[in-house]
Amino acid sequence: MTDHDPATPAYSDTVVDGPSIGDDVADTRADVSVNEIEYQEGRPPPEHTTRVRAKEAAAASSGTKTSTELAGPSQRQRRRERDRRAEMTAVRVLFAVFLAAGVGVFALLNSGLFDDADPTVIPPSKPGEGEVAKTKPKPPPVVSTKANETRNIPALASMNSEGLTIGAEGLPQVLPIGEAVPPGPVVGLEACRFAYGVWEFSPNNAFRFLTTCRALGGQVLVGAYEIDGSLGVVRLSPIRAGQTIITSTFEVERPSRMTTRVLVDGYEVEVRQKITVMRPGMDGEAFARGLGERNLLEVSGAAAPVAPTPPPAPGTAKPERDPVLELLQGD
Repeated sequence: MTDHDPATPAYSDTVVDGPSIGDDVADTRADVSVNEIEYQEGRPPPEHTTRVRAKEAAAASSGTKTSTELAGPSQRQRRRERDRRAEMTAVRVLFAVFLAAGVGVFALLNSGLFDDADPTVIPPSKPGEGEVAKTKPKPPPVVSTKANETRNIPALASMNSEGLTIGAEGLPQVLPIGEAVPPGPVVGLEACRFAYGVWEFSPNNAFRFLTTCRALGGQVLVGAYEIDGSLGVVRLSPIRAGQTIITSTFEVERPSRMTTRVLVDGYEVEVRQKITVMRPGMDGEAFARGLGERNLLEVSGAAAPVAPTPPPAPGTAKPERDPVLELLQGD
């Protein structure tokens, strides 16, 4: 065997044969390259590889993630956001398409392309006399009447069926209208006329006003009336007593009241009074007798009382009465 320096490896610069290394490696290749021997010396020892693997296993168990794993959620979030924007865009496009289609259909229907031919076309009498005249039929006139909106008031129902009798107990309120103030005798007479007054309504739209004033001697005035059912008001026609014109309005609903305008000797007054007694039927005379006993007003300077018409003598025929003619004649 050739001698060599122990500090210098025997395989640093030369190639040695197999028997010089040992008898156990006789089957090894005879020629070993210097580069292969240096690569084998550069490999880390087994214990070094074990430590590295242990560190990697510890890092994996501690939850540390790589950059690829950390970037994964953000990429998925971006994909979801992109998909959501795409869906919203698709919905907007579909909405715009349907809206445009609806507008187009509406415009097409209103264009008149699908209207039938007008059946009222009048052909010309002779060819070439002008264009065909088109006329549209006029709608028939509509005739409407005011609906009867009469309220369900028992007093109005009795007035239309069996008649109604009302009375105003107490003294009325007499107020002058305008700047002219009537004298005292005029005001006193009208207060006496309407104090404890009685009105009798018949089903045939006629009424009687029975005064209980002793100065007027049981005067009875006759007129007509009409019912405004929507307002619950009965309007009485003007009645005349000598030179006095009386126009009254009866408000049926509670509190029932009678408002009267009186024109006498150029003066005008308004008489207001409450209706306190109301009974179905036509009992004007009975009401007047009962309330007349309570009317004790005396008017000084009033006109002489009008004597009541005497009853016919027994055995004489009672003349026929025309109520319509009496209404037209006034008194």
